[in-house]
Amino acid sequence: MRFLFINKPLKFVVVVSLLFCYAIEFSQLYQAPWINNIRHTVIGGLILGEVFLWGDMLSYTVGVGIGIFIERLIRKSTMR
Repeated sequence: MRFLFINKPLKFVVVVSLLFCYAIEFSQLYQAPWINNIRHTVIGGLILGEVFLWGDMLSYTVGVGIGIFIERLIRKSTMR
């Protein structure tokens, strides 16, 4: 998301990133036949996922946290 919103504040990017990830994960609770057919394709499975997992929610949150940490390190090193 930072590539898309490079000039936006970090808080905005964090919120958008988490909302996007959580929306995809929660969409996996919807199991209509038409979307399951898409999920059974390679691209559909990679984009939409197959199964809702709480562990994925934790992973997204930790990943965004790592991104925040890295961005702050980069900003700190370029300020010198």
